[in-house]
Amino acid sequence: MDYLLNKPPVGNLYLELLDFMLVVSDRFYLVVRSDVQYDHNTENILNGLKPFMLNSLSSVEWPGTEILDENKKATIYFYKVTPASIDFLRVNSSDLFQWKGPNYPDDLSFLRKDGSIIVMNTAHEGIMEIDFRSDEVDILRHRSSDSLLQSALVATNVGIEQPRSDVLIHMKKWWMC
Repeated sequence: MDYLLNKPPVGNLYLELLDFMLVVSDRFYLVVRSDVQYDHNTENILNGLKPFMLNSLSSVEWPGTEILDENKKATIYFYKVTPASIDFLRVNSSDLFQWKGPNYPDDLSFLRKDGSIIVMNTAHEGIMEIDFRSDEVDILRHRSSDSLLQSALVATNVGIEQPRSDVLIHMKKWWMC
């Protein structure tokens, strides 16, 4: 089921979301666009994440974004979710929407082992979507009764355009790393 948060994913809510990704996600990705001039902080982040890198690929599309000019590709970097990689993300940002150029790589998002999206983030537009399965929501409910994440989740499928299945199939090919 799709969820939105009823408050911005910053501070403790962001940190709790990252912690929960240790339970339900096995990888995340960041994007570096060829049409954005990134600063030194982005380079430091990419270097700091190298021990966790699974692979990278060049593309003009990723969940939530499509670059219309085929000459302006992006590199999508995939990383393993581990306690150390999540700690690195925690130390380097306190806001999910902070993950945008020029200070950060773009669109920190999380995937399951099967390549499906758990958290899709389009930071420059301030858009995120969470797709928790019922078993993941059950895990969240049993973790803590005072969970900020649990209290901030709002189930929604109303008014949200569902992705075309042919696009999902195409994208899933490169998510499966």
